[in-house]
This record gives sequence, C-alpha cells and structure tokens, in this order.
Amino acid sequence: MRFVYCVLAGGRSYRFGGDKRLSLLGNRRLIDYPITLLNRYGVPVYVSGRFNDELFGDIELIRDEEPFGGPLCGVYSVMKKVEADGYVFLSGDMPFVNKNMVDAIVETLESGSSAVMFECEGNWTPLPLGLSRRVFEFFKYQGCGNRRIKELIDSFGVDVLKWKTCTNLFNINTKYDLTVASVILGGADSAFERFLVYEKQMDIYLNNKKVAALNVTPVFLKELVHGYLYSSGYVGLNDEVSMVQEGLKLYAEVVPKAYIVGDKAVSLRPSVEMIKNAMIVFNNNIYLHSAVGGYHGGALFSEDGKLLFVNEDVSKYNTIDKCVGYALLNGIDLGKVLFVTSGRLTSLSMKKIVNSGIRFAVSGSNITKEAFDVAVGNGVGLGRYVNKKREEIIYGGTDG
Repeated sequence: MRFVYCVLAGGRSYRFGGDKRLSLLGNRRLIDYPITLLNRYGVPVYVSGRFNDELFGDIELIRDEEPFGGPLCGVYSVMKKVEADGYVFLSGDMPFVNKNMVDAIVETLESGSSAVMFECEGNWTPLPLGLSRRVFEFFKYQGCGNRRIKELIDSFGVDVLKWKTCTNLFNINTKYDLTVASVILGGADSAFERFLVYEKQMDIYLNNKKVAALNVTPVFLKELVHGYLYSSGYVGLNDEVSMVQEGLKLYAEVVPKAYIVGDKAVSLRPSVEMIKNAMIVFNNNIYLHSAVGGYHGGALFSEDGKLLFVNEDVSKYNTIDKCVGYALLNGIDLGKVLFVTSGRLTSLSMKKIVNSGIRFAVSGSNITKEAFDVAVGNGVGLGRYVNKKREEIIYGGTDG
C-alpha cells in the first residue's frame, strides 16, 4: 500500500493566544515534532495549513479548502490533492506521538481497516488518525461542510487502538499546556531539576490594600484572584473584580456586577458512575501531578459529567480558588457543579468550598473528620474515589 503522511496545522490557536505552531518546546518549534517523526518514513511529508502559510521550508504545504474550517477540512484537502491507499494524519499540537503509534496505524490500515484512532483509559481522541482511500467517498458531495471527524468515522466504522500511555495523546491548546509539556519533556537543565516543583510568591492587593501573599503556580492568575477574594469573603455577590498584574503583585479593584453562585437550597447529587467517570477524566488531565508529583489538581464538572475546567498548582487551596474564579468569570452556577480535587479535603478546604456555594466535592485522596463535619453542617455532599479498589461515595448532609 502507498501511504501519505500529513500534519494538520490549520487552526487559529484562539485559546493559545498566538501561533502555537511556532512556539518552542525544548529547543524545537511545536510543529517540528510531528514533522520530524514522519520524516523517518523516508517519503514526502505534507502539512495541511492556512491559506497564507509559508512556514515549513521544504515541506509541501496543502492549503485547506476552507481556511479555519477545522481538522476535517484539512483531511479533505489532502485526500483531494494526493491520491494514495492510506493516509496518516497527525496534529501539529501533539508533540508526544511516537513511531510505535504511527506504525500501529499503518499496520491496521494494511489489514483492511477504513479508519483508525486511539483510546486511552476510555477516552478516544480524533488525532492521530488513519484513513483508507475508501473514506474519501464521504466527501464527494459535501466537501468538508461536515466538520466533525467522529461523524465521518461513524459512517465507515473505526478500529480503536487502546493505548496505555495517555501522555502520548497530550495536545497543547493553551500556554499552560505548553508549560505542562515542558515538564513532561524534561526540559530542565538537569535530571534533578525536572522533578522540582515551581512556585512564585504573589501578593494580592484589594483596593490598594495587601490582603494575601500566596505561593502559587503562576497560571490562571485572574481566576485565582477572583476565586480567592470570593471564597475568603473579601467580595460578595454583587461584586466583580478587575485585576492588573505588575510583576509578582496582583492589584484588584471592585466594580459592580452580580456573580452567579450556588444556591444553598440546590442539592447536586451525582451518581456513583458519574463520580467514577469524572475521576478518570480528571486523572487523565492532571499531567504535572502525574509526571512530577508535588502538584495538586482541581477541576469542575457539569451536572451531566462534562469537564468544564481543570488546573494544577503547588497549593491545593489555590486549585479551589482557581476553579471558583473560573466559574464566576464564566457565569457558571457553582451550586450545579461537581468539584474534584487530587488532594486531601481538610476543614480549611471545605470552608472555601462552602463559602463559594459548591454543593458537592470529591477527593482523590482522603477526607478529614473535621472536613466531614463542616460538610454535614452546611449540606455539602462529599465523595472519595481513589481507584477501583478504594472507592467511597459519601453523601454528607445533602439528603438531610
């Protein structure tokens, strides 16, 4: 079989805030990782990109039929221009895909498969992707108007390859993700430094008065300030915080607005299955915690179990405040979300949770007796789920 190897790199990079393809990871551009990998096969490599791209040297650029039309338009553009028996598509923002994965795609297509993708711990990803020429029939009458890769796959059936190392499927959407990738890559000056946890002391000022000095992992600082000031009682329901950063100082001012917060009459009561699934998704998204240790993770899930926000920090209390701040800034009702933490729930953690209006919290570690008492006294539900061998779902006070 003749194969075509291509990197999809035509996105806008909205969440990253700049052209992430050119951002350095280690000493290479992000886009260079998949290109270097595919060059090992000794055949021409293509990049599917934007209409105005001139970034890739000797690599042939295939401009997307519809600029910024999504990855499916990149797939369509390549299959339309270059005829082959099989196609391997990698993403320009997934630096840890390796040769074993590409080989597995090729072998599966050679065995007669129409489409190949990967799954890790129950979560499938649309890229990397392998397609046979038969799939091009999907595009004949609609071009890339249907932009969902999953719908294309559903039309032909897919062979899902179960992958054990979820880090290989890590993709970079934000500058925070790039920081995480640097830690995974081990880009520190020495092997020892790779396992050091990084922190900064940030001072928070409210109306020019210093109210806190926090040791933080310096990402999601706007969310941290909003969440800290609200969960600590410095601002109330009718306050919104505007923030300016000057070096290691965060200056906040109060302006009028009504936050959406949890009604203490609301009782979110997630199922055991939802909590299990949320913890699996959560653990797959706390990369610093997994790769280095020493970082705490916190996340918010919607009532239907969808991941809304995840962050990592040297302080478990900061992860709570960042989650609270994210919800406040995005109009999310804190009474209707599930909060998940990798750390132990203490009485101080629980007081922050209660003050914020969160109605259900799950720990991936443990819960102190004092935290349980705070939860019961305030009608907050509690759960603990470490792994399949240690699971406890505790409804602390939500059912009276």
